[in-house]
Amino acid sequence: MDLFQYKHEQWLSLLFGSFATPDAMLKSELYEFAKISFRHLKWIARHYKNHNRYFHFRHDAIPIVQGDTHSLYDSTQALLQTREIDDAALSERIQSDEHYMRQVLRERCEHTKHKHPITAFERHMHYPDKILERPQRDALIRFLFEESYKEYELILTYFYMQTYTDSIAHYEVFTDLIDESYYHLQAFGNMMSLMGILSLPREVHELSYKVGDMHTFILKGIDEEHVAKEECRALADAVKDPELSAFFDCINAQEAYHIELMKRLL
Repeated sequence: MDLFQYKHEQWLSLLFGSFATPDAMLKSELYEFAKISFRHLKWIARHYKNHNRYFHFRHDAIPIVQGDTHSLYDSTQALLQTREIDDAALSERIQSDEHYMRQVLRERCEHTKHKHPITAFERHMHYPDKILERPQRDALIRFLFEESYKEYELILTYFYMQTYTDSIAHYEVFTDLIDESYYHLQAFGNMMSLMGILSLPREVHELSYKVGDMHTFILKGIDEEHVAKEECRALADAVKDPELSAFFDCINAQEAYHIELMKRLL
């Protein structure tokens, strides 16, 4: 398997594994590991660029659907073995990080106190401690599926564009947009887990991230952010739950600032 694809699958396994994990400490630990893996991915992309190598965002099936945290950790740690690349310092850094992460996950699997049932894939579709009528629930589910994919797609698109830009100003804007989409994906993924509907996003087609006309891409992106804002506003009105409505109002405001960030790219 291509090195970049392997690392991409590793990152997804750690990230969505963190969404699935119910225990707060273990969830935070996996999420931080995913952030480390994402940095590895960024460095490998830069290495590919410097050596005129193409990379893509295809991925194969990833075994995150597990019944308990021990099974999840056992399947995840098996992915933490990136082969060496022709950059000694980068190889040493990645393999050192992965050795530590494997060590931690194996230790977690040795103790029953770290074994928790996972309900993130049970499809019960009930949001804990919330009373939602069926239309409200269905609107929330539809939003989470659509927006979680959109945020994943945006992370990869901005990642690709960030890798190939020669503009420091553009690089900084892409960094901000990646961080914002990462936060949204985390929030939506955790909400999907609570409702038992967590699933990995489908593959992103290369036509989404291989941008030929930057100006047209930005204008289209601004239009999509306006649509996302309207969807957040509509969902906040439909759900009629103070806590959830406040969250989606916050997302709405963040999307508004994304438009301002994208305008800077123009």
